[in-house]
Amino acid sequence: MTEPASVFPPCAVGILEDGRLSDQEDIPKRFVIYRGTRMTEGWPGQMIEAQTFTHYNIGGKDFERVSYGSESDDWGANERPCHDCRVIKGEYHVVGCDVERCPKCDGQAISCDCLDEEDDGSTTYVEG
Repeated sequence: MTEPASVFPPCAVGILEDGRLSDQEDIPKRFVIYRGTRMTEGWPGQMIEAQTFTHYNIGGKDFERVSYGSESDDWGANERPCHDCRVIKGEYHVVGCDVERCPKCDGQAISCDCLDEEDDGSTTYVEG
């Protein structure tokens, strides 16, 4: 079983050659257009990879992830991509997206305690 790669765009903060701490304006960004939407280079790969993780294993039981547009709240999936991770209706959110819901309790997945219910305290991503 493979853990997903980093789920966030590359960090644009670091140390410059002169020793100063950079901010996002100091580092050139690279963007791509994917599905007609401008996003950080590399992000489309994260979106594609997210589709391979179809379930969370919570407390030894597999729960299918909640796809965008299937949430109990209306996030506008019929009109636009997810505002956080940019997936489209019917796709799984990129792991770490603030819109993704926990499939067990319907809470926000990134802050839900359910995803820590493994016997060893880890979260298991189950590939589909």
